[in-house]
Amino acid sequence: MASPVGHLSDRRVRVEVGVEPQKGQGAAFVALCLVVVVPPGVGRLAWHFPRAVVRRTRFAQRSEGSVEHLRFTAVQDFGRLPGLDPLLPSRLRDSVVLALTAGAEAVDILAVHLSGLAPWNLDDERIMGLLDPFLEEMPGAMIVLPDLGGPLSTGPELMAPLDERRSTLERTLKRFAEGLRERYQVALFDLPPDERTPDDDLFPRLAGVDAAACCWTGTPIRLRAHGWRSAAVASAAMLAADPLDVFGAMAGRTVTLGPGRRARRDKGMLLGRAPLYEDRRPDRSEYAIQLRIEGRQDVAHVVSEGTLRRPIGAWRMPALRTAKALHRSIVRAADPFVFRPLQEAEAFKLVIALSQIIRPFADEGIIVGPGGAGAPEIDAQVDRNPATPGFVADVTAQLRPWARNVRIRVRVQPGQKPALEGI
Repeated sequence: MASPVGHLSDRRVRVEVGVEPQKGQGAAFVALCLVVVVPPGVGRLAWHFPRAVVRRTRFAQRSEGSVEHLRFTAVQDFGRLPGLDPLLPSRLRDSVVLALTAGAEAVDILAVHLSGLAPWNLDDERIMGLLDPFLEEMPGAMIVLPDLGGPLSTGPELMAPLDERRSTLERTLKRFAEGLRERYQVALFDLPPDERTPDDDLFPRLAGVDAAACCWTGTPIRLRAHGWRSAAVASAAMLAADPLDVFGAMAGRTVTLGPGRRARRDKGMLLGRAPLYEDRRPDRSEYAIQLRIEGRQDVAHVVSEGTLRRPIGAWRMPALRTAKALHRSIVRAADPFVFRPLQEAEAFKLVIALSQIIRPFADEGIIVGPGGAGAPEIDAQVDRNPATPGFVADVTAQLRPWARNVRIRVRVQPGQKPALEGI
């Protein structure tokens, strides 16, 4: 006689641990991810784009918040994504279109739902706790915050003071900073639009964050057409077009923008009261990625590639991405040694593993010895300190195109993830 509860192998058990995977979207390397706050009243994006869902948090009480991870390609319709609503304008819809136009094959989105937040309120202290499980699965990604410099000026009532927007920007980036280092990620964001005010008071406070400020420059009429869009998205999409080329220069390249707004010359220009081609924005080439829009075509030229890594002005975006790729490769090579016996022979094998993993960088001429020539120096030894037993390996080299000296120490202890020290 059959048991009334059935055989154990026929019973289904479901365990929920806070994040739901979604069938249909497999794991993939994420080159470019937009992090956005969904405006109130929009609802779940998964309702409108079920095939784009990668995974999402279980929706509990609204006050607890949730995140949706979606992936978009050029074949999808973006009409129901949040856009420039007069009260709560979001760059999300245009950013997806811009990213795919500028070269990205796919665009990932982490859409945060938190009651009472506007799209530019990314400094809320609850947000990182919601995002961390998703960002952990995106090592090496470019994290773009398209609404951070907002709100966009769709009406006088939305013109938040510049100091307030900069304070929000600073708090947000400092909350992201630790995760960017640990996950080998780089954040890109837009500076609050302002033509005349220098950034001397802002950037010293952001020094050391692995991020790049992005902004437009160019003729006034072309800025009317495209200046409201996210320069950070355009920059990241250009890089995402070839995600393996982490050390290729940005400066001098051209980004396709697609059509912007229809821009008309104002009366002051027509009457000769304002120059047609005057660019009054401050020069930010030392510490920002600047995209210059000129001519009649919907394209922008990259004129600088600065980042906020300390010391500001010394780390261009290709150098920063190369250093992060090198860090990630070293950790990957050292990871198997957490299970190896603490012997000198194993330390020698660690040197060989590190040599092999950085060989592609050396073959491309990207890294050389610390003096600017020859091979990088690699050394490993057994740390027999009873309190911290393990392997310690040092890689000393120079990032040749940018003349940046690096010394990376990786510490491998039994049963623990390899830890990096150094630049």
